[in-house]
This record gives sequence, structure tokens and C-alpha cells, in this order.
Amino acid sequence: MKTIKNYTDYLKEAHPAEYKAPKGSARDKILNKVKKLLKGSKEDKEKAYKLRDEMEAKERTNETIDPKVDLKEFAEKRGDGAKNTAKSSKEKGGFSMLSYDHFKVKVPYYEKAANGKFDMSEFKDEYDDLLNELIEATSKDMDIAQNKFQEIVGKIEVLGELCIRNKDTEEPINEAKKAKKKKTLSKATEAKIRKVANKKGYTFGSLRAEYIKGLGAFYSSGSRPGMTAHGWAMARVNKATPSKPWANVKKSKSKK
Repeated sequence: MKTIKNYTDYLKEAHPAEYKAPKGSARDKILNKVKKLLKGSKEDKEKAYKLRDEMEAKERTNETIDPKVDLKEFAEKRGDGAKNTAKSSKEKGGFSMLSYDHFKVKVPYYEKAANGKFDMSEFKDEYDDLLNELIEATSKDMDIAQNKFQEIVGKIEVLGELCIRNKDTEEPINEAKKAKKKKTLSKATEAKIRKVANKKGYTFGSLRAEYIKGLGAFYSSGSRPGMTAHGWAMARVNKATPSKPWANVKKSKSKK
């Protein structure tokens, strides 16, 4: 029977080089510092979580936009641009309809943010789900229609833009603390995991365990630049299968 690593085991594991953190680099030094802090006091752990979140947040920061432009103004101007591009693309027709499909889906999100209805948690969760959907649809045989591809990418772009512009973050620290101490997650997160479990025919418990391992790996080992703790953990959930050596996924009785 294969050995499955838990959250604590990940604290002892070196971060992979594929996370763009070669030995001696700035990312390497920060990740090593985080690993040391995670082995310390409660205060040290808080510092570690914050350091990792801020580290990847910087990777997502767009410094080319005037910081004096607030989210509402940013969304309003970007929304106008998306409307104009969608309109002109539709008028041209033909191959330009792909651009239409890409930009038309952005408009509702820009309008929502421009009207003061931006919700970081809601937008970020949808961004993570769409990113995983895109990876799943394109990782093998690119089994996805052109217009569907354009729509998903368009939504990922607008959600990413708005989340970055908001200069806010989700609160993965609380999620990580709960996962480590009580192995409990937020209702919203569990709902997302359950959705994957039902779709793939795996038990909810085994996929929830993979999510917790993903959180541990994000904070102790690292991630691809720009990822969030939630995104990294959900990516693990989406990729986990019984055949993967790093996973311990079980099929539900109804699917056996």
C-alpha cells in the first residue's frame, strides 16, 4: 500500500525546481524562510502564511496601471473598451466572431464592478474554477469548441484583471489553519470539492483530503508563480486520480 503524505509531511519536503525557484533565487530564499517559520510558534506560522500569500500576490500585480485609478473607474473604462471591441467584431463577422465571443462575456463582470458590486471572494472563486475547467478541457486532446474556449479565456481575463486591480486577497490563512487543526473547510470550498467528486465518481472525503494536502504543499513547498492557496489546492483536486502516485483517491460505491 502506497504511503500518502499528510499536511505535516509536506512541511519537511523541499520545494520543486519547477516552481521557478532555483537555488539562491529570491523565490528560493522566501520559500526556505517560509518553511522555517512553519515549524515555529503560532505567530511564526501566521507570518509564513502571510509571506506566501503576498509573494504570489506580487506575481499577479500589474504595475503599468496608474495606482490612483480605483476599481470602479478601472472597470468602467475597461468595460467600455470591451463593449466597443465586441460591437465592432460582431459587425465584421466571419473570424472576428471569435473576438466577439471573447469580449462579450467580459461586459457583465465589468459592469458589476463599476456599479460597486465587486466581491473578491466570489470573483476569485469563479476565476479558480474557470482556470481549472480550461486546464481540464485542454490538457489532453484540446477537446473544446472554439467559441467555448474564447468565452472561458475571456472570463478568466476579466476576473483576473478585477481581482488584481482590487489589490485584495482571499483569506487562505484561515482556511489553512482550519485544515491543519480540525481538518474542516469552508462550506463554499466543500461545495466545490463535492461537485468534482460527483462529476468524477470519487468519494468526497478522499478529494477533501487532497485539497488539504494541496494547501500544505502551497505553503510549505511552493507553487507556480502567481497561484493562490485555494487555486493550487483545487488544481490538485481536479488532477487527482487513483492512478496518480501522489494521490489517494477512492471511487464512490455508486460508481464502482
